[in-house]
Amino acid sequence: MVAPRIWLFPDMNQAESRVVAWRGPVPKLRQWYIEGQDVHLKMTHLIAKAIQESKIPIPKRDGIALFTRKPWDEFIKGDEEREQTKRIVHGGNYEIGVKKTALILGVSEVLARILLAIYYSLNPEIKNNYHVWIRTELKRTRTLWMPNPVRFRKVFWDILDDDTYRQGYASYPQCIVAAMLNRTLVHCANIFRKDSNELLKDQWCAWYGVENWDHWRSLRDVNDRSPQAILWSGMDIRLNVHDAGGISAPSAPDLVRWAAIVWRDKAEEQIWITENDPLVIPVDFKTGSSWGELEDYKIA
Repeated sequence: MVAPRIWLFPDMNQAESRVVAWRGPVPKLRQWYIEGQDVHLKMTHLIAKAIQESKIPIPKRDGIALFTRKPWDEFIKGDEEREQTKRIVHGGNYEIGVKKTALILGVSEVLARILLAIYYSLNPEIKNNYHVWIRTELKRTRTLWMPNPVRFRKVFWDILDDDTYRQGYASYPQCIVAAMLNRTLVHCANIFRKDSNELLKDQWCAWYGVENWDHWRSLRDVNDRSPQAILWSGMDIRLNVHDAGGISAPSAPDLVRWAAIVWRDKAEEQIWITENDPLVIPVDFKTGSSWGELEDYKIA
């Protein structure tokens, strides 16, 4: 008898921003990530502090001047300013420009230009280190090599102009994160098929039912690739959303914990962006009866 299903959602924590922080390097962002800080909230405080202490005039939107409506160090998670800062970080890292930043933030181009200028002044290594490295690699070989354990290359065939460079700024972290997610998906979706010694029989039976075990063995032994055999080969992964997965798992605490550990151990393997300072992207988990009713889940 299989327990009722719940969702287990593993999510790579601020994955693309971490890649930029390590590749730059961008010391301020990197140190905050190492310390486990809320990077977007810390950056919100610095942006608000710069605006308030320098008395920078901020255009109002719906009668409100963002980043000035309360003391700079009182902004908290959930405030609109933090969400706007999160978009500024990504927009600045990828140099999407003032017009697109304004569109994404839903603010005027005047305000978007101010916010981007402050972000770059707080983190000059974005332009001086990260962007310079990308442009240098594209000018030299038109190629960006992704680091181990996802070693592959992306070649840029377009004319080398600002648009191509912007593609490079975005492609490097996006390719690394997507590849790390894909290898984790493949590992977890095939974990029972690869279990030749049947050490995971208890987990399989808890997931798909002891009454189906012999049927699964017969399919596995002939390398059957029917939809049923593919499903039974590993975790029941239903969704792949950007840098997260969505697993339909039986609501059995030990099984959910096992699935989370297996996913985490694969997803958190070291990424060798630099030889002496490998990056580990931590995975956060949520569980719930539906996608809209998820709560934080901690591995006990």
